[in-house]
Formats: sequence, C-alpha cells, structure tokens
Amino acid sequence: MRKLEMTLFGLAFAALATSALGENPQKPAAADPLVKEGAQIRKAAADLCGIANTAADATFARTFHLLARNHIAQAKQSWFDREHKPAGQRLRAAADSLENALKASGDRANDAAVATIKESRLVSGKFVEGGGYAVDEAGHAFEGLGKQITGLGERIESPDKKPRENL
Repeated sequence: MRKLEMTLFGLAFAALATSALGENPQKPAAADPLVKEGAQIRKAAADLCGIANTAADATFARTFHLLARNHIAQAKQSWFDREHKPAGQRLRAAADSLENALKASGDRANDAAVATIKESRLVSGKFVEGGGYAVDEAGHAFEGLGKQITGLGERIESPDKKPRENL
C-alpha cells in the first residue's frame, strides 16, 4: 500500500508542479487542466490510502512552499545573470507555487500576499516579453514575494501550528 501511496502522490506532485512551470506566464493557473487533474489525483490518493485531507494538504503545502523557495532563488539567479525571460518564467512559477501552498495550507491569503502575487505575475510577464519594467519594480517583486514565501514557511513549519480547514 505504501508503494501505491507514493506513486499516487508522485503523480499528483508531477501534475501540479508541471502546471506551475507552464510555458505561458500569463495563463491563469486555475484554467490549467493539469491543476484540475492534480486535484483529482490528490483526492484519489487520499481516499485510496485512507489519509485525512488535512494531512495530505499539509504535505502539499510544504511541497509547494519548497517549490516556491526554489523558484524564487532560480529567478533571482537568472535576473543577476541578465537572463530576463527565464527570470520571468521562474518568478511566475514562484508566485504560482506560493499561491498553491497558501491554498493547500488553508492559510488565508491576506491582502498583502494577494497583492504581492499579482504584482509578481505582472512583473514576470514584463520580463518574458522583454521590456517595460523598471529595475526597482523588479527588486520590489523579488523582495515582496521572498518575504511572503518566508512568512508562509514559518507558519506551516511551526510544530505548534494546527492544520486549518480550507477556506
């Protein structure tokens, strides 16, 4: 049973991670069929393996948080290397992963998180298109998204944090 559980979780992770790395940074993640498929696979894995949704959601929240941390680090490196298109794609992937981590954790996205994710997506689109952004706008997007990712990580990794219901 453990092998089946790991296979199903691996499939769900692959589907969701692939959607976060989409080619088009302007495409809404909710419209992506892989996101819908990943949610169905996650539910099937939880149902088949008898895992409570809160435990599965906590695992996905931590996984998406780690993806967000990785993507923001790669985006910064691409920016420093003056590779603007990859920086934009990775910044968008970091924003998508943060949003998915917030949803999976049941953590209510505050106004600052929503605004930061929106701003990061706009800046990422400008990077991919190749212009129309200011350097301080880019710095603000990287800094703001990094702070939101770090803050969520502190909340979901805290041993005394109780899982919340998805809101």
